[in-house]
Amino acid sequence: MAPEKEASLEQAKEILKYQVSELNNKIAFFKDLFASLERTPENFQLIPMLLALSLNDLVYEKYGLEEEDFMKNVGDNVIMTNPEIMAVFREMETAIIKLMQELGIISPEAGQYMQAQAQIPGAQIPQAPNGLPPGVNPMELLQMQQIQQFEQFQKMMQQQPPK
Repeated sequence: MAPEKEASLEQAKEILKYQVSELNNKIAFFKDLFASLERTPENFQLIPMLLALSLNDLVYEKYGLEEEDFMKNVGDNVIMTNPEIMAVFREMETAIIKLMQELGIISPEAGQYMQAQAQIPGAQIPQAPNGLPPGVNPMELLQMQQIQQFEQFQKMMQQQPPK
C-alpha cells in the first residue's frame, strides 16, 4: 500500500480545475470511452461513476494523487462557504452536462435547462443526507443535482400543452 498523501486546499482546487479542463478538452476521449456502452438507463446511471474513475486516473497520472488524497480538505463546509470551490463545481457541472449532450444521453433542450439551473445565483449543490464527509466524490453530488434538474425539466415539459 502506498503511503498516504494529503493535498492542500489550493492543490485540491488546482486538481478540480484540471478535471474541468480535461472534461472540456477531451470530449473525443470520453466519447470513445463510452462508445461501447449499451444505451440503457441503467448504464447511463453508471456514467458519473465511470467518469469519476477516468478523471481520477488522469489526476493520478499527472499529480500522483488518489481521489482520497486531494478531496480530504474539500468537505461540504468548504464547498458551501468557498466561492472559488463552488465556482469550480459549477464549471464541472456545466462540463458534465455538455458531455452528456455530446454522448446523446440528454437532449440539447434538457442540457440548456440544466445549465441554466446550474447558473442560478444562490443555487446550492444538494446536501447529502447527514452532510458531506471529507473525501466524497464530487461527481456523486453533481449526479444528484443533475437528476433533480432533469426531473424538473421533464415535469415542465409535461405541463406544457402539446404543439
